Order: sequence, then structure tokens, then C-alpha cells
Amino acid sequence: MPPPAFHKTQKNPNMLFNRPDEKRASRRRPANDLSQILFGNQAIGCLVHNISDEGAMIEVSTSQVPDRFILLNYKSANRMVCEVVWRDHLRIGVKFVTIPKPFNTGF
Repeated sequence: MPPPAFHKTQKNPNMLFNRPDEKRASRRRPANDLSQILFGNQAIGCLVHNISDEGAMIEVSTSQVPDRFILLNYKSANRMVCEVVWRDHLRIGVKFVTIPKPFNTGF
């Protein structure tokens, strides 16, 4: 179930949109990007469900994600430092602490 900051619309029930009372400065876009969370010497695979210029909603396979980490987005080939803003089971909302920087995916 999506976090309370989102709701489904009748026009497209599969699309999550910001609520009218949303406080985000920039609108989130659907993503479905395979990504990776890096912290210490560990890496966790994740899926970025939606993304904006300032943050993202990410689904992870474990709740053992620190409050601050590096996100590698393989679709955009960008990396950025993130801070967790909210948690809902295996979904987390993050804000970007740094601007996205390119990295070499090796593909």
C-alpha cells in the first residue's frame, strides 16, 4: 500500500500522483529504475518507483537500510547521497543531499 502522501487517481489507478496538499517543491515522475544502495562496504539492490529533482520513493528487500546512503541509479547512470525522510515497511522516501553525479556502469 502506498504511503499516505500519495493517492491513486481514477483516470490512471496504476499511477501515483502527489496530493493537492503536497508540500514537495518538485513533482515526482514514475521511474521503475533498478538501482543499488551503498553504505559502508555493503550494497542492497532496490527499485526506484518514482523520482523528482529532490528525492525518490524506493522499495528495498530489507529494512536494514541506514538513514544516509549513496544511491546508484543504473537507468540514469547517476549517483547521489540520500537521507531517509520516511519509512513504510520496505518502501522508503528519500531526499537527495547531493546533486546527481554520473558514474560508469561498466556496461
